[in-house]
Order: sequence, then C-alpha cells, then structure tokens
Amino acid sequence: MSPSARSHVSSHLRPWNDRARHLVVVLVASFLFAASQAVYAQNDPLHIWVGKLDRAGAEKWVGDHLMRERKDVDELLAVKGARTLDNTLRPYDNAQNELGVAGSEAYLMFAVATQKEVRDAGQVLAQKVQEAGTVLSLNEEVYRALKVVDVSGADAATRHYMERTLLEYRLAGVDR
Repeated sequence: MSPSARSHVSSHLRPWNDRARHLVVVLVASFLFAASQAVYAQNDPLHIWVGKLDRAGAEKWVGDHLMRERKDVDELLAVKGARTLDNTLRPYDNAQNELGVAGSEAYLMFAVATQKEVRDAGQVLAQKVQEAGTVLSLNEEVYRALKVVDVSGADAATRHYMERTLLEYRLAGVDR
C-alpha cells in the first residue's frame, strides 16, 4: 500500500479511533460511578432500605449502629480527668442518636416492608435496639459521668437537655 493510500485509510479510521476512545472513557466513568453508588447504597448511615433490603442486610445495618453506640459509650466511660460537654455529653448524645436511627429504621421495616422475612427481622431488630436503649438508660457509670459535667456555662437548651437526661436516670432508679 502506498503512503498516500495509508494516509487516506488512516484519516478515515481516525474518527472511529476517537469515538472508540471516547466510548471507553464513558463506559469506565459510568462503571466507576455505578460502583461508588452501590457501595454508598449499602453503607447509607441513615436509611436501612437503600440498596438491597433483606434480612442479612438489615441485621448488618442495625448491628453497625449498635456497634457505634457501644463505641460512643466506651468513649464516654474512658475519659480520664475533668468531664466536659465535649468528652462526655457529646459521646452520650452520639450513642442516643445511633439508637434512635437504628430503632426508627428497624421499626419502619417491621411496619412497611413487603417481604415477610424483612418485617420479621425488623421486629426482632427493633426489640434489640430497645434492649440496648434500656441498658444505656440503666447504666450507673454513664449516669455518674453525666452527673459531674459542669453545664453552668452552657446554653439554656443544653442545660435543659442535661437536666432531663439526669431526671430520666433518677426516675429509673439509677441513682440509688
């Protein structure tokens, strides 16, 4: 093939090569985006139903929240030295938040899931979260830690929150 013929053929194939490269870039980008969405969907911290919803997925999702709740309580109890809003009330609040999110979502699955196995799992998981909440609400070490936090310089909402929290512990008999 003469050089001019090769040049003629090459110029006709160049648009296909450019299109093929563009297609490969688009396909790779699409794959990466879809993969990132799948990972995100399976690890959505607020919504149990995002991604594949089945018994195992629900158990893992709630279990992850319960694990974080225990980690927050352990963090609160591990404090050495002065107890503050940041090192005591914040981890307590985070633990309560983990229980609230997990309990609400588990109960939602119990109430509205279309698959029986997920509804049944939701019921069991909601009870498990309730048990963890009861354990936290009766934890004497947590009560003693919260009780010594100085909230005198805190805003009115924080002081009220702490007063109500300590009252709930006292009403449960933890201070006796």
